[in-house]
Amino acid sequence: MFLADSTTPNTWEAIGILTAVAGVLIAAYGTFSRRSLERTVTISPDAASKQDLDAHKSKSSQDVKGLHNKIDRVQGEINGRMHSMGRDIGVISGQNDLQTQRLAQIDAKLDRLIERKHQN
Repeated sequence: MFLADSTTPNTWEAIGILTAVAGVLIAAYGTFSRRSLERTVTISPDAASKQDLDAHKSKSSQDVKGLHNKIDRVQGEINGRMHSMGRDIGVISGQNDLQTQRLAQIDAKLDRLIERKHQN
């Protein structure tokens, strides 16, 4: 009933501001509460041994080498495709030039035929 009776803009502005502030506070609380959970550090009694860490390091370096090899392979394929496309574009460009020359010759011949027809 209170909202229905209030017609002044100041009341609606105050309600809007309070709603926005409440939303910001709820969002901030959610953000900071998750951060504290993410930063929780626990020490396990089953700590990893040096051998486990070395095995993990070795596997990680192998994975990195594998990824670098895969990147190099893909880059080689891309370079090959670009080279092939460059050749194809060169061929098409040459064909386009020949077609343009041929059209110019046909145009000149048509002009001569039209001039002869008008002379006769």
